[in-house]
Amino acid sequence: AFERRVTGTTLHLNSSTAVVDFAVSMNIDVGLRFGKGRWPNVAADLLVDDVIFPVCRAEVARRLKRPTDLLGEQLLTESPSWDMWADWFAAAGVAHTPPKPVRLSDDFYVQLQATLLGRGVTLARGLLVADALREGRVVCPFPIAAASRLQYYVVCHAERHGEPGIAALRQWLLETARATVADVPALIERRAHPR
Repeated sequence: AFERRVTGTTLHLNSSTAVVDFAVSMNIDVGLRFGKGRWPNVAADLLVDDVIFPVCRAEVARRLKRPTDLLGEQLLTESPSWDMWADWFAAAGVAHTPPKPVRLSDDFYVQLQATLLGRGVTLARGLLVADALREGRVVCPFPIAAASRLQYYVVCHAERHGEPGIAALRQWLLETARATVADVPALIERRAHPR
């Protein structure tokens, strides 16, 4: 879609968790990074102001009556640095310290697959799970979302931020991401069962 929109451009996607040093990289112009948006020599534009919330299969959601019921479920996480579940439970008003979540992988989609197989409840971000929510493959058992400490950013070398090709790609990424999550608040509100 981007290459049709901006003629004369070519995209090559490289998926990696390695942090690119744009000052020395000769073949990477733009990246997506997950973090707080502060990196040296990098211009960072917030992709979307995303939130975190639990997702599970509909049959799991039907047995959950209140947020504390999640304490009896297998909680999945991708974050090695802190327990994002604690942030969500705090937003839900649950004073209990949640059990230590299981970290299956650094890859959110591995956890989502485990959730689809009924092996737990995943803490999700709208940007990563919007399609699965729309398709009904997962549901949000409670209409509660928490602010996320970390976000996705479009990044490039600070000195190249205004280059036309980079600016066009950044704008397209921002528009696409925002369109992806536009209905997430409504999807979070949609329930697997009446309360």
